[in-house]
Amino acid sequence: HCRRTEPTVEGPPTLSGIARPLSRRILFLVACVTLVTIGHYMTELRLQHLHDVFRRLYYLPIIFAAFWFGLRGGLGTAAVVSVAFLPHVLFQWRETPMSNPEQYLEMALYLVVGGVTGGLSQMGAQRRDDLRRANQKIEEAYRTLQDQSMALVKADEQLRLADRLAAMGELSASMAHEIRNPLGSIKGAAEIFRDALGAEHKLHEFSQILVKETDRLNVILSSFLDLARPQAVDP
Repeated sequence: HCRRTEPTVEGPPTLSGIARPLSRRILFLVACVTLVTIGHYMTELRLQHLHDVFRRLYYLPIIFAAFWFGLRGGLGTAAVVSVAFLPHVLFQWRETPMSNPEQYLEMALYLVVGGVTGGLSQMGAQRRDDLRRANQKIEEAYRTLQDQSMALVKADEQLRLADRLAAMGELSASMAHEIRNPLGSIKGAAEIFRDALGAEHKLHEFSQILVKETDRLNVILSSFLDLARPQAVDP
């Protein structure tokens, strides 16, 4: 005997399955911000070109967070970067903190880039969700239309079959009427022969059989006509 296997149904993603990639992304962002911040604080101030590189590297976690978590992720990461970068500006450059206004402008740009990129990413994700839902509705409508089309095809086939059966019933009833008329003539002729020959004649038995068989055929035709006749349906 073959064991029947039930189809496996995949359920919705679990919280643990969603949390794993989420935690990895958060750890990646924290690691990026931490490494760039350590590079800032560990680099001597005279190496200005390296500080410029580190300031630009802050944009990477901001952009990644914006793409992964939308507007809140972009702005939140930009705020964390600004807070991590601000002590470097205030204390390591404390002798001339306002001599480098581009550093304060950089922090403002962090927020602008995080907000704009996060907003665009969130709009794109929402647009994709809308398109996905619209696609699902179109697929459902297509399946419904396909089911309705199949139902119409079956109904049309049944209607054609009913028309054929009705035509065959009418033809059969007409043939039965046509057969009944000559059958009556045959019966009448057989009765005349039977009465003319008399009971003692050797062909009297055959004429009697002929009359009996015509009666039997007449009963069969009457039953067939009753079956083919439309029946009134009680309301």
